[in-house]
Amino acid sequence: MVTKLKSISNQIPWWLACRAGIAGVAWYLFPAWLFVAVACYLYGRSFFQAGRLLWLFLVMLFLSLGLGVSWWGFVIVCFLFFFLLGIKDLVFIDRKQMVEVLGVSMLFLGSLEMGMLIEGVAYHLLPLLFVIPTFVFFLIRSSATRYTTSQVPKITHREGKQRFLRNALGAFLVGEYGVVVASLPLEVIGTSTLLFMGFVAIFFATGEERGVVEAKASLWIGIIAAIAVIALAVMNWTL
Repeated sequence: MVTKLKSISNQIPWWLACRAGIAGVAWYLFPAWLFVAVACYLYGRSFFQAGRLLWLFLVMLFLSLGLGVSWWGFVIVCFLFFFLLGIKDLVFIDRKQMVEVLGVSMLFLGSLEMGMLIEGVAYHLLPLLFVIPTFVFFLIRSSATRYTTSQVPKITHREGKQRFLRNALGAFLVGEYGVVVASLPLEVIGTSTLLFMGFVAIFFATGEERGVVEAKASLWIGIIAAIAVIALAVMNWTL
């Protein structure tokens, strides 16, 4: 039993957990500018794949700064940094799957923040408000596409254009769907949950693995919807 526990502990990237913990502590205790400086240092201390994940890193910073200081915010920031740095430094074997996990996690955080932000916003201002998640979704989907199709060494100009249009279409749908959901008379938890489920569906529907998109999206939505309802409820009570 002891040998098995030692084997498991040896497989855990403790150095990665420490870096994620440092980022979480900096977010929780330090002012925003100092947290950004610490995050940039942790991300850029090794330039390996720094450019490839730069947009995901910037989106994560943007979403982290939008969180209110709380224990669950600390957990979310640590979680996001753990996966981002693990993908960047090739800690995870199945990095395609991990990028999807990271992307979905960012969509969860963005849905929560939008659910709280749209309260009291006039209806005619909603299209302007959802320009932000539209752009954020485009960056997340574009970054994820680089990994889900990384086995293809080169793409033609036409394929690159198709990718761009597919990601742009997904971002447009996110904005339109968000405006519709935001106009419904719902509480924060209901709005955030509907936004999240819709964003996840669009995220996978605009992916490139067409043969498995339906099964994968259904599995993700089923599992995450249950988690989201519970998590959003707990967060809503603590706000």
